[in-house]
Amino acid sequence: MNCLMPTEQDPGRCPLCGRGNACGLADPTAPVRTCWCFSAQIASGTLERIPKEVRGRACLCSSCQQRLQEEQAP
Repeated sequence: MNCLMPTEQDPGRCPLCGRGNACGLADPTAPVRTCWCFSAQIASGTLERIPKEVRGRACLCSSCQQRLQEEQAP
């Protein structure tokens, strides 16, 4: 999987893989303004894998979150 290094991060796209991240907060037309990550357990080490220049601008997709969690598992 290639890591994208965009100059401007689309909040509806995962900052690592560029696929849709299913974030309801990023979609102004979503009937419910929530995100799958609100109920997910995400380790701080996972978030640190997001490049600094795009950190905090968009949610990871659930696939990248799961992959990173598995990579960090002992």
